[in-house]
Amino acid sequence: MFVTTPSLGKATALPQWSVPSRCLITVLLFGLFSTLLSAQSGSATIEGRVSNAITGNYLTNARVTVVDSGKSVFTNSYGEYRISGLPEGEVNLEVFYTGLDRQSATVSTSGGKVSRNFALTNAAQYGEADDDTVLLDAFTVQATEQANDAIAINEQRFASSFKNVVSADAFGDVTEGNPGEFLKFLPGIAVDYVAADVRSVNVRGFGSSFTSVSVDGNRMASAASSGDGRNFELEQVSMNNVSRIEVVKVPTPSMPADSLGGSVNMVSKNAFERDAPEFKYRVYTSVSSENLSLGESPGPGVENSRKIRPGFDFSYSNPLSANFGFIINGLYSNQFNEQHRSRTAWQTSGGGASTANPYLRTYTIQDGPKETKRQSIGVNADWKVSENGVLSFGYQWNDYRSFFGNRNYNFGAGSNLTDFSPNHTNGIPGRGEISHGMSHRHKFGTTNHLNLDYKFYRDDLEIKAGAYYSHATNEYDDITEGHFSGVTIRAKNLDIDFGNVGVAPDQAPTMAVYDANGNAFDWQNLDNYYIDEVRSNPRDSWDEFVGGNLDVTKSFDRFKLQVGVATRNQERDILRRNNDYEFVGADGVQGNDSPAQFADEIYTDQDPFFGFDAPVYVDPRKVYAYFLANPDHFVAQTANWSDRVKADYNLEERVDSAYVQGEVKLMEGQARFITGLRYEKTSLDGLGYLYLPDGDKDANGNFLSNDPYTRERLKWLPRAQSHSSSYDGVYPSAHFIYDVNENFLVRLGYAKTIGRPNFSNVLPGTEINHDDAPAAGDPGGDITVRNPALKPYTANNFDLSLEYYFRPAGVFSVGVFHKDVSDFFGSIAKFVDEDDLDTYNLDPSLLGYNLSTKVNSGDAKISGVEFNYVQQLTKLPGIWSNLSIFANATKLDLDGGVTADWNGFIEELANWGISYSGQRFTAKVNWNYRGQQFRSFRSGLGTNGAEYYEDRLYLDLNFGYKFSKRFAVFLNARNVTNQPQVLQRYGDEMPGYAHNYQQEEFAVQYAFGIKGTF
Repeated sequence: MFVTTPSLGKATALPQWSVPSRCLITVLLFGLFSTLLSAQSGSATIEGRVSNAITGNYLTNARVTVVDSGKSVFTNSYGEYRISGLPEGEVNLEVFYTGLDRQSATVSTSGGKVSRNFALTNAAQYGEADDDTVLLDAFTVQATEQANDAIAINEQRFASSFKNVVSADAFGDVTEGNPGEFLKFLPGIAVDYVAADVRSVNVRGFGSSFTSVSVDGNRMASAASSGDGRNFELEQVSMNNVSRIEVVKVPTPSMPADSLGGSVNMVSKNAFERDAPEFKYRVYTSVSSENLSLGESPGPGVENSRKIRPGFDFSYSNPLSANFGFIINGLYSNQFNEQHRSRTAWQTSGGGASTANPYLRTYTIQDGPKETKRQSIGVNADWKVSENGVLSFGYQWNDYRSFFGNRNYNFGAGSNLTDFSPNHTNGIPGRGEISHGMSHRHKFGTTNHLNLDYKFYRDDLEIKAGAYYSHATNEYDDITEGHFSGVTIRAKNLDIDFGNVGVAPDQAPTMAVYDANGNAFDWQNLDNYYIDEVRSNPRDSWDEFVGGNLDVTKSFDRFKLQVGVATRNQERDILRRNNDYEFVGADGVQGNDSPAQFADEIYTDQDPFFGFDAPVYVDPRKVYAYFLANPDHFVAQTANWSDRVKADYNLEERVDSAYVQGEVKLMEGQARFITGLRYEKTSLDGLGYLYLPDGDKDANGNFLSNDPYTRERLKWLPRAQSHSSSYDGVYPSAHFIYDVNENFLVRLGYAKTIGRPNFSNVLPGTEINHDDAPAAGDPGGDITVRNPALKPYTANNFDLSLEYYFRPAGVFSVGVFHKDVSDFFGSIAKFVDEDDLDTYNLDPSLLGYNLSTKVNSGDAKISGVEFNYVQQLTKLPGIWSNLSIFANATKLDLDGGVTADWNGFIEELANWGISYSGQRFTAKVNWNYRGQQFRSFRSGLGTNGAEYYEDRLYLDLNFGYKFSKRFAVFLNARNVTNQPQVLQRYGDEMPGYAHNYQQEEFAVQYAFGIKGTF
């Protein structure tokens, strides 16, 4: 059911139970009824723990089977298992874990309750479990590396859903701690970059707003760079606190339904993963390939600094006793990045230009060095409060601080030119312009995340209860740090000619610049410019989650019933400011004051890349100091207030859910059927701006004030309009898993999921621009309106996967999937009609105006094929048996209407790599390929005009050498070939030479250091 406030839309009827839902209910009731008639065959119990004898780690999801009856259980996250209902006497057990040898044991249950632990090894590679411990220690690094693959394969093999898992150490030493650098190698996963940093993740094409991210199953807050989207930003979470990452492609009823593409869950480290205390450390330095000097050099701001930066991380775990243990993780990372940008903007109209014959109108060069500092502390403690109960506490503090000093020059030849070709543009005197701008901003973000969980295990009953709190902040600061974020200077009435256009993508065009009289113009002399405007652009926002859950699972011989309830409440508060000032100087006139007195005297003679001469820049600190001393030399722009009001929100969203899930073992345990229903209700309350076009006038149309700033405040009211809405739904799912034989299985899955709209789309806000003198037949003005009645996506997801598992650890899987998406989002432009007046709460006088908004535009279909291959090549002779290889790929087929929003979708993804894990030497070579990524449709580019990121291939390297368990050295390199990020613009008529719009280069990032384990 979808309910909105009366002024914003009409409620629809409560949905009827669908035929699939009724069938699933019937299956659940049948399974429950049949198992209630069954009885346990005995009263004896065997319990214990399963570990890796080489690494000392306890194993999650090791399968323990009673050979005589076929009954099997899996170990929990502490490596514990329990089998009850056994007859007294001798019982034969078999333990299996991917990558390790099976182990069998005969256990006597005459005492009623027996403890039996298992320590598994791979005898062919490491020797028997009871071999000399010194010998085993020589294999620890090798075994740990190979166990990473085994963990991922074992989790996928026994999962109830379509799931991929990556261990925190699987792809080497990523010292900055960004989880995205691990996630990008998983099948179907794409990460989104902001400059050189991975900021967000999407699954199977759906953007980060539709990919939920959790920690131990609980949502983690993200202030999303003070944005109004649902995307989770990875910069404020640390991989150092994580044991492994799980990606679920098709959810079960026990999982939230808002995972259109999939969901990501980061599983925290816990103290009971090991049987003894352990301290692990890394100490390293990070360096860019363009800054290898040990001394100081200019940047990233207006200062000198060292570009080779230190970092460290550690993890200390201690199972103090069989009943209590804790783990502490810490990280500090300090990294400097180069960021270079070259942009060519092509004119497609006016003069002799067309989409088929454009000319280079504007060239932009940007130098944007950046520093990034991360800090994190994570604490987890587990306490066995009773024989059957474990109380767990977790806390994470993550701190992110960055500064980016973007500096750009823009050279514009002007409009309506006629003398040009694909590789040159000749300007016309007086039409050219050069501007120099910047963005100097500090970004700060802190996340506090804590959870308290209780798990109760007794015989075949499991109860989990938990509560969590997560709070994240984000700030952008400038004047509080002593500088403006932006200063713009200009030189006009020029004649600019471009030559050697498009000689190479990484080569800037040549330029000749003249004044209006034809004299050579020195664009590197600040006296030839005037100060135009300055800007302060602070942001301050926070995001908060509070939630809890209760799950109860009852297991029988061949049936498992699970029920649960959950609630989560999210609040987002956003404040964004644009404070723009025109520089008028002492005489009060804009356009005649030289910026030379504000020249940057430190960031000089710096190579901006692309073969371009080193520019001269303005120092925003000097300009701000001048502002403080001479505030009357600056005039605030009247639009500052409306810009501020439109970016000022508060919203609160609550999601309540309940589910029932059943799992039936069929065909003597050879097949499993997992099915059930999930119910979710979403309630949203938000505050947005209210725009009153005539709010500055009285009833007679007279202005209430002569001050333009006061009039703006009367028309634009912050947080003056509220909105409340709610909707609910039932989301069925079903999974069928059939073991054709020991190594080959077939997996079928179906789930109904949803994708909630971004907050910016459902918060109230309407902007009206009147046309004071419309021509006959023209609309009276333009209206841009947000649509609080926008409904969420819904999708029916179908998956099929064939999976073959190699011994000792390997998998080859191939699958297909299909998603039928309803209520896909799209943008429309139309004339206001009678229905719109009611839907968007518009005054009747606006009938016939142009209306722009976002609507549920119809249906879309997404189909795809995916394969995944991982294998340890242990059958090869000698040292070659230490090799492992992996490869995966995803291909999408998109089908939607003309209004369908495919922003962010990537239709082709692939990863492959090879690793060597010897007793002392390790090496990893990993490739990450991402195909074209659609950004948006673009006007002015002709038929089917659109913007894409070009496909690109990244290569990452990681090497390590172990001198002893306590001391090893490592080196890693990211994007070794320095592959650029290229943004392209296409249109059916546009020639190939005009496709490249923007190219960014970030240099190769290296990290080298030492590490060890005590």
